[in-house]
Amino acid sequence: MSVEIDVRDEISPLFRRATDMIASGLLTKAIGMDCSELTKSHLRALDVARPNRLGGSRTHYYARAAASTRADTTPGMVAIRIQQIGLRLHYYGGVVTPKIAKLLTIPATAEAHGKRAREFNDLYMAFNKARRPYALRQKGTDKVFYWLASKTTHLPDKSVIPSDQAYRGQAKTTALRIIESIRTGRRTVGGI
Repeated sequence: MSVEIDVRDEISPLFRRATDMIASGLLTKAIGMDCSELTKSHLRALDVARPNRLGGSRTHYYARAAASTRADTTPGMVAIRIQQIGLRLHYYGGVVTPKIAKLLTIPATAEAHGKRAREFNDLYMAFNKARRPYALRQKGTDKVFYWLASKTTHLPDKSVIPSDQAYRGQAKTTALRIIESIRTGRRTVGGI
């Protein structure tokens, strides 16, 4: 008497589907979408956690950075792009010098935050004892609205975007979610 056992290969089709997903760029696209969302969530949290230090009206700098975030993908590569002026300076640090005027204006009051000095018509330039301009003051009150500087130096702040570890963790989570969806035959978020 003989016994016959049939073993079906259920793994190879799954590997083929996973390989097809990688080759077509769908896996990278899913990772890009999730890493973009990670970045947007991070920036929105910063917008809440870092209000204007001067107490003026909020410009929602980090919320605008979140709104400008997108992922560009090609098979095997994800690039997160944040099109917010100044974010690169926050992340890498650097020196800012004036490009049009001779001096930079640095807000000194809540009223000045988020506005250009030109928007006020009652400011005058104040000079120190060495006859160098150091501030823009309001006529009548002598209140300093802006400090003047020939340059400003900014230290890097790597916390303005998620860490490399957070991005790697998100990529791994997304890949495992996709693999599980292939195994179960169920679609995941975004239809991928």
